Amino acid sequence: MDEKSLKVLEWPKIRELVAAKTSFSLSRQEILKLLPSKDRDEVCRRLGLTTEAARLLQKKGAAPFGGA
Repeated sequence: MDEKSLKVLEWPKIRELVAAKTSFSLSRQEILKLLPSKDRDEVCRRLGLTTEAARLLQKKGAAPFGGA
C-alpha cells in the first residue's frame, strides 16, 4: 500500500492508538512496524485471530498481563 493511502486511512494514528494499549515495549515495537496486508489469505487469517481474541475478551475478560 502506498504512503498516500496509508495517510488517508490514518494508519500511523491507528498504530499509535493500538501501541498505547500494550504493556510490553517489544509488543509496542512490533505494532508500530505493522502494515496492512494485500494478501487475501493473510487478511482472513488476521481477521480470524482478531475475532477469536474479541470473543475471549468478551467471555473471560482481559488476561492478567502486567508488570513482572
